[in-house]
Amino acid sequence: MHTNLDPDLMRIFDFTADDLEANHVGKLSERQIERLSNRQKHGQWLAGSGCIVAAIFVFLAFGSGLSTSMKNGSTSIMVILGVMALPVIYITLGTMDRDADLTRNKPKVYVGRLQLSLQHGKFGPIYRIFTSEVDIKISPLAYNLFDHYLYFKGKDTVFRLYYAPNSNELLSLEVVEQSK
Repeated sequence: MHTNLDPDLMRIFDFTADDLEANHVGKLSERQIERLSNRQKHGQWLAGSGCIVAAIFVFLAFGSGLSTSMKNGSTSIMVILGVMALPVIYITLGTMDRDADLTRNKPKVYVGRLQLSLQHGKFGPIYRIFTSEVDIKISPLAYNLFDHYLYFKGKDTVFRLYYAPNSNELLSLEVVEQSK
């Protein structure tokens, strides 16, 4: 095994030695396949639920006479449906990205320094690891732990980052060269 295991990184980003070894040979591990598959199924469930809610809303709107009581009711209903459809479309695109990652079964690799970013979006903070090539959202806990990790290891540490190329999900990570 030629992996550079770091128990701290494994805990922070929830991957195993088997995950890292599979990524080294250009494959997803069984655990990573299961994780991406579960996220894909969850996304499909959410998208399906969104479609059902939209259909119920349309049925109730037309059944209750809401559309006739509104000025230009059909346009209003269509605008509301369009707004409701945006999250469904977003979730569906995410499941398509994971499906492409699962079909290809090939992680992408980035070697270099990593930067952390905390941005404030419309729906709250967004925690990210980014480079010029990749932008990966991570949990607030992973962000804080990795920030501390970089503080002790050095911001100039060079990493090998394996990630799912379409869904931009972090798969595994190892130190290539520690800063001095």
